[in-house]
Amino acid sequence: MKKLLTLVFVLALTACSTPAEKNTSESTITPVTFEQQLQLEGIEFTYSDPNAGIYDFTSTDTSVDVQTGASGNPLYVNDEIAPTIRTAQDLVNRKSVKYSIYEWVEDESGVSTLEEAAQLEDAQYVSALFPNDGKKYIIKASSNSIGTCVLSTVNAQGEPNAAVFGMNFINDENDSSRVLLSGSIMAYTESVANILNGSPILVTYYEYNPTTSLKMGVGSRNAGARVECVLDKDLTMVNGTKQEGDEKAPSMSLAEYEALSAEEQEAFGMTSLGLRAEVVNVYSIG
Repeated sequence: MKKLLTLVFVLALTACSTPAEKNTSESTITPVTFEQQLQLEGIEFTYSDPNAGIYDFTSTDTSVDVQTGASGNPLYVNDEIAPTIRTAQDLVNRKSVKYSIYEWVEDESGVSTLEEAAQLEDAQYVSALFPNDGKKYIIKASSNSIGTCVLSTVNAQGEPNAAVFGMNFINDENDSSRVLLSGSIMAYTESVANILNGSPILVTYYEYNPTTSLKMGVGSRNAGARVECVLDKDLTMVNGTKQEGDEKAPSMSLAEYEALSAEEQEAFGMTSLGLRAEVVNVYSIG
C-alpha cells in the first residue's frame, strides 16, 4: 500500500508540472571594432591597418659588418630572423617611421550617425567604436615615432647623464653623404653643459615591440643601434635672450659663441641649443 501511494504521488506531480519554456531569445554580438559596429548595421566597410608596414625594412647596405659589444653576433644579429640597422642612413630611414593613430574626437563640425561616420576621410583607419551617442565627432589623426633617442654625455668629473629628447637623424643638406644627429634642447641643461665642455656624444636609438617573441632586428622585441657622434660647431646653433626692442632673439653658431668672451656670453644669455652632430659610428643595439 505504501508503494502504491508513493507511485500515485509521483504521477500527480508529473501531471501538474509544465514543460520548461523554450528559450527563444537570440544571442547578440557586441562589437569591439568600428568595422564590426558598421557590419552589424549592414553598412559595407573594410578596415585598413595604417601601421601594417612600419616594420618593413631593408638596410641600405647589407654588406656592412655590424659591430657589437654584447654577448656575441649570433645572439643579437641575424638577418634571417629580422633585418638589422647597419648604417647611418638606416637611422635616418627608421627614425622617420611613425606609428599612426586615428581616434574619434567630439567636435561640432563632425558627424553624428554611423552612416556619416563611415563616409569620413580616413574612416578606414579607425578601429575604435564610434560613440554613436547623438553627439558629433570628427576623426583626429596623430602620429608618434616608433623609436626614441637617449642622449648620453659625461661631465668634467666623468659622471654620466642620459636624457630623452626629440632627436632625429637627418641628411646634411649640403652633403647628403653625411648623417647628422639633430634636435633642439630648449634650456641650458646638464646635457648642454656637458656638450659645451667637450663631452663625447653617444646616442642609443631604440625601438620596442611588445607584440612579438622575436628578440633581435627591426620588428622584433628589441631593435636599434648605439650611435657615436661628433659635434659640428659650425652647424650647431646657439639661441640667446631676446632684448627689449629686438624683433627676435639673437642666434649664432656654436663656433661663433665660443669665440665670445665670458662677459659677452653672459650678455648673450643662451636659452637653447640647436644641436647638430655627425654620425661617425653605428653599433648593434646588443
